[in-house]
Amino acid sequence: RLIEAKCDVDKADGNGATPLMVAAVKGHEGAAKLLMATADAKAEDKTGWRASHLALCAGAEELAAMLLRKEDEAGPVDARLLKVRADVQARRDAAPDVFSEPTSDAKIDIADRTVTFKDFSTVRFKRGCPAGKRAYYELTIKTLMPYPQIGFATSGLESSELPRGNGVGDNAKSWGVDGVRCKKWHPGNQEEYGAKWSAGDVIGVAWDGVKREIAVSVNGDFAPPNGVQFQLHPEADAPDMHPAFSAGDGVVEYNFGEGG
Repeated sequence: RLIEAKCDVDKADGNGATPLMVAAVKGHEGAAKLLMATADAKAEDKTGWRASHLALCAGAEELAAMLLRKEDEAGPVDARLLKVRADVQARRDAAPDVFSEPTSDAKIDIADRTVTFKDFSTVRFKRGCPAGKRAYYELTIKTLMPYPQIGFATSGLESSELPRGNGVGDNAKSWGVDGVRCKKWHPGNQEEYGAKWSAGDVIGVAWDGVKREIAVSVNGDFAPPNGVQFQLHPEADAPDMHPAFSAGDGVVEYNFGEGG
């Protein structure tokens, strides 16, 4: 219908996704073939992915190969398909896992880098920050959710230690900040947190394994009431730390980088 109506087949949505990308990520080969006749297969969404990445993410390898041929770049298609496959795997490796027990209805979309919460639950990134190193990640609040608890958890935290209703900061192996209830969460630390979050805010969380501090920013601002929220005891164990966050109904977009 887009083609018949002579619409702009490369018009992107707010995430930079074109109709060809939407057809690819849904594995709709017929629609993708029609769009490929006039669409730009080299177009990239806001995360840097092309339709070929999205097709492979959806498991449509033949469609991905067709899209790579349409891109018409140097090098054999098979070699470029291996590169796209590596890109998709890297994003899967960098993505978080649902960590709650019992398993919740939280949905992780690696193509959009979003987590959709349908019940209070926790996700934790697979890749942690080694002891003595630094890490930083961001969450963009797409839909403001109740009860957000955003922070870090140690590599030793087990999902069984987060029974229903508990999240990041509700035990000794995790630390969380909440900009809806304006609280810091960690056993023995129930201090107030002075910032109030809204939909559209970008929440940054930093772990400094040298200073053993967890700091928070809002829209890039670390000034008070943001900045350092937790100071870990200098003589305590220094485990690997994993970005982790809990929330009720709502949507966040995560950015932890493909390379970790």
